[in-house]
Amino acid sequence: MTKKYLAIAPIGKEFFHKKTDMIAVPTASAEKIRDVLNQQKYKLKDGETWHVYDNDYMSNMMIDYVIKCYGNRMLVYRYMNH
Repeated sequence: MTKKYLAIAPIGKEFFHKKTDMIAVPTASAEKIRDVLNQQKYKLKDGETWHVYDNDYMSNMMIDYVIKCYGNRMLVYRYMNH
């Protein structure tokens, strides 16, 4: 189980994140990956932003993808930890 995940939430309401766009990320790179996704506006609509959350058992069951960092590359994989 990863320690952190990213999810899209409305600006100012980070506790109402979407369950459909949850991505597991390495703990050490979570902030950096969040900044890149926000800068590229990946899957964002107006008034939304990516946030970093702590992972637990219930959220771990809803995550569909994981991002792994290899040097300057970030690769996205299906998350098979259900």
